[in-house]
Amino acid sequence: MANITHFNVPEFLDVNPAGNPAAPTQPEVDGWADRMNNVITGLDNIITFFRFTTPVIPLIAMVPAGALPLAILAHYQTVLAARTQVILFQGLVLAEARDTTRIQRQSIKVQQPTFDGKPEHARGFLAALSAYRHLQLGDFPNDETFITWTLACMDGPQVNPWKNALLNRRTTLTAQNMLLLAMFQNFAVFQTEFKGKYMDPNEIENTGRALMALRQYKSAREFAQEFD
Repeated sequence: MANITHFNVPEFLDVNPAGNPAAPTQPEVDGWADRMNNVITGLDNIITFFRFTTPVIPLIAMVPAGALPLAILAHYQTVLAARTQVILFQGLVLAEARDTTRIQRQSIKVQQPTFDGKPEHARGFLAALSAYRHLQLGDFPNDETFITWTLACMDGPQVNPWKNALLNRRTTLTAQNMLLLAMFQNFAVFQTEFKGKYMDPNEIENTGRALMALRQYKSAREFAQEFD
């Protein structure tokens, strides 16, 4: 870990130092995406080499050939969302790199939680997040960092639109030098928003009906597991 200086985290370059264009061209967006991918690759190499807990960020695809202006603008928004994620993740990587006692910490193997957007997996995802943060407390200096990491754990067609909308909103607030919403800084607030979006509002009633209909058709052990 003393050799971390030989693997410097690449400095982030602004996607568009001249300001957000009203109608960026395809070459411009591809150029920004290419620069972003260079930074992402540098971060991912460090994360992989040192086996950090910071999730690897997927590379940004180029604009499809023949894309219409509206699609190009949407792709530009994706680049901006990735920009916000890269800035925050650079902080995570640096925090891990500076933790010289990381190797001496107890080697508890914890699987990274994932969420695909399905309501039936929402409660388990929140429970897994709580356990992970408890066991890896040193990796998350504040709620803002943990919320960003939580969003990185979400992937799938049912969750990506919501996740990307949050990242884009955060990018807009940051670009306008406005205060971030509470849901970006307080995990309890974020969790409330998450529950409202993905958890069944009638969970208690539905669970009660399921318990009333529960019958033992298999072994007692399997019955007990289903009851739990």
